[in-house]
Amino acid sequence: MTPYEILGIGLSADDATIRNAYLELVKKHPPDRAPEMFKKIANAYDLIRDERKRLHYYVFNRDMPINRPFEALLLHAGVTNKRKPPSFERLKELLSDV
Repeated sequence: MTPYEILGIGLSADDATIRNAYLELVKKHPPDRAPEMFKKIANAYDLIRDERKRLHYYVFNRDMPINRPFEALLLHAGVTNKRKPPSFERLKELLSDV
């Protein structure tokens, strides 16, 4: 399962939507009552919680149905509904310390 499926959100979800889905699921599955489910939810949230993490997930996750990192960048640009891909400087910033 992808982090999006675990959190019950679409690929176009923004930071606020992802955080809200995470918080709702944590309320339903707190760590003291459902530790395994909580762990899955927390891991999914950690993978896609912000733009940098989502880009890292798109580029480096082997479970994504893409063959090359360039396809991941195009997917990311399309998912975020931007008219053009991020600039090279923005990509360097997002992928630094990866």
